[in-house]
Amino acid sequence: MIRSRTLRLCACAAWLGVLAACSGGTNTDTGADDSVVSLAFGRLLDAIPLGGQTAEAPDPRRVLTGAAIAQSPTPVLMVVVQRTDIAFTMIPLTTNGDTVQWRDAAGGAIFMRDGLLVGTRALGNDLYGADVAPLAEALRAGGGQDVHRINYVLDGQEQVRAIQYLCDVRPVGAETLTFFGTSYRTTAYDEVCTGDGPDFTNRYWIDSQGSIRRSLERISDPVGAVEVSVLKR
Repeated sequence: MIRSRTLRLCACAAWLGVLAACSGGTNTDTGADDSVVSLAFGRLLDAIPLGGQTAEAPDPRRVLTGAAIAQSPTPVLMVVVQRTDIAFTMIPLTTNGDTVQWRDAAGGAIFMRDGLLVGTRALGNDLYGADVAPLAEALRAGGGQDVHRINYVLDGQEQVRAIQYLCDVRPVGAETLTFFGTSYRTTAYDEVCTGDGPDFTNRYWIDSQGSIRRSLERISDPVGAVEVSVLKR
């Protein structure tokens, strides 16, 4: 009972931080002005298929090249929705504290903090927010047990609901990732979570600089997981 009450109090406090990071506070613009965003998209269109999450958009896995990535004037992510196998690229739009909003050409967005997914917009049944600070600490420490995670989702009444998990974070081995001709040596970690919602397992590939180069992270039951690859920092 004491542990449950403590987790509920943590959820309330953490949600205030999520609101500040994703919805307000002081923004550092990395291209938020519409004209700047349009210019960034225009520059990328010549080299990178900055599609949205639709089946009609160009599949970056088929048309993107290492040379195009190198010529990009901005960092680039590639996102693959596992359930539909739809892939699209994203560029950074704004930075709010330590949270970066990434956007695709169709207006979909994801929010990243410490390389971890903390929210999505316009991807379907979105992840409204997440408290992943304990996860980031566990990954830096090389693993951990009973790592607290809170995911925030909208329920049927459009109310924000906090779903709490305890997760084990453990290394699963070395793996070399190759993106369009460039290889990265990484260590993969699994985050195995059980709690108030369906159990799930996320995976993170951390490179030699300690940065997350790729992740496979659950959004929601209808959407499933998304694979996020950092093509250019």
